[in-house]
This record gives sequence, structure tokens and C-alpha cells, in this order.
Amino acid sequence: MEDKRAFFGHHARSRRLAEFSAEERAKALKLIERFELAPHHVVLEVGSGTGRLTTLLSPHVREGWIVSLDFSSRMLARSQQRRHAENVVLVQADASRIPLRDECVDRALMFCVYPHLPEPLQALVDVHRVLRTGGKLFIAHLAGSREINELHRRTGGAVGGDVLPPAAHLARLLDAQDFRVETAIDEPSGYFVAASR
Repeated sequence: MEDKRAFFGHHARSRRLAEFSAEERAKALKLIERFELAPHHVVLEVGSGTGRLTTLLSPHVREGWIVSLDFSSRMLARSQQRRHAENVVLVQADASRIPLRDECVDRALMFCVYPHLPEPLQALVDVHRVLRTGGKLFIAHLAGSREINELHRRTGGAVGGDVLPPAAHLARLLDAQDFRVETAIDEPSGYFVAASR
């Protein structure tokens, strides 16, 4: 875990992790449309990193809250420099021990983070705990599992062994944690799993 924290801390200023390319931004905006956000929602962004997605989420949750959670203090420091809207709260914590009360979140988002979670199953358990009944979890990447896993393998180091399971496999894991899976897409152009509590 410390190796991974150091890896992401080191890359907190990397332009690739800090900003979307034009193509990535377009794909991210289309994803946000699928998150079914409402202005009053409480949104938990798990593994929010440098806040590049947080910035795009803010206009959709004007009267609610975005809890932007990451385990890297350096990533959160980079996110803070963006001067987010007042309804964005940055929290340093592990996704397997989310410091929120039960059933207080309308939407939980795991964007480009699932393979890097130190305890992914426990993270799913804790996300289930904080979601309200009827709340939704979205796990999304801008490429498919094969492409993501190959990228991690080439990158090596602390993320070399990080694996994004095929969407069908993740759907079974979610089902075992009492989620109701609604969508599981795994294509070269994107990965999108939606499940409700």
C-alpha cells in the first residue's frame, strides 16, 4: 500500500493524471451523463486523484455535496489547487474504510481507480454500506479491461500487477455483495458497470 501511495504521490503533478486530453474529456462528459446525477445528490467520488473529474461533476450537483476521497495526500493537494466549488469536500481516506455514516450517499463513483484499490472487495462492502437504498455505484474507465491491464503491465512498478477484471466478473462480485447490477460493458473504447443498492 505504501508503494502505491508513493507511486501516485510522485505522479500527482503528472499532466497525464492531472488533465484530460480533448478526447478523454469528451468521453468523461458522456460518462457523467450516464451517472444519473441530480442537483441535490450526495456524491462519493472514490479515488478522486487530482480532481480532474471532480471539476466536471460540480455543475451537476449544485445543491448537494461531492465527497472527493483519495488515499494520497499529494493527489488531494493537487486537487485542492483547482479551487473546487464550495460543495466539494476533499477527504484523505482508504476506500475500504470510508469515513461516512451508513446510507448517506446517492451516487458512488469509481472512475479509473478500481484496479488500484488495495482491498477492492472491502471497498465494495463499504460503498454498499454508505449508499442509500436505491443509490447507485458506477465503475468506469475510458478503455476496456484488456487495454487497462496492458497499460498497467507496461507501466510496471507499483501498478504493474493492478488488474481490472472483465466487467462480467466484476458484475458477479457486485452481485455477491448484494448490489443489483444493471449494466456491465467492457469494450476497447470503455468500461462501464452500473449497480444499485
